[in-house]
Amino acid sequence: MIKFATLASVLVISLGLGVSSAEAGNKFKLDQFGLGNSFGASQFGNGNKARGIQDGFFNQGKIKQNGFGNAAGLGQSGAFHQGSINQNGIGNVGGIGQSGIGHSAKLNQNGAFNGGLILQDGVGQSADVNQNGIGNSAIVEQGN
Repeated sequence: MIKFATLASVLVISLGLGVSSAEAGNKFKLDQFGLGNSFGASQFGNGNKARGIQDGFFNQGKIKQNGFGNAAGLGQSGAFHQGSINQNGIGNVGGIGQSGIGHSAKLNQNGAFNGGLILQDGVGQSADVNQNGIGNSAIVEQGN
């Protein structure tokens, strides 16, 4: 569990999760270590931030953001994980952290100022979170 907690902390710290209305342009950073990892990102709008970290084997990640001032972080350690974050709107913050083997996580947020976090550890966990509207929040934490 220490490695899992560290992964979640790295997501929050490295992303900065601060959303600044004065910031122009979009930012994306990706670090990958291991073999067979893939990651895709697309951002439209202004002031969006995205961060990806993958360490292990055959992990797949995707971040899509459309709007203004959204922030997303996706970190995966281990093997055979699938994670995706899709955010549309203003000021949404989303994060996924997965450690172990064979997890699947999807976080979809539409609207403004929504916050979602999915943390999974162990083997074979699955989570699918959808939020629409203003000011919603969700935290899913699973492990075995």
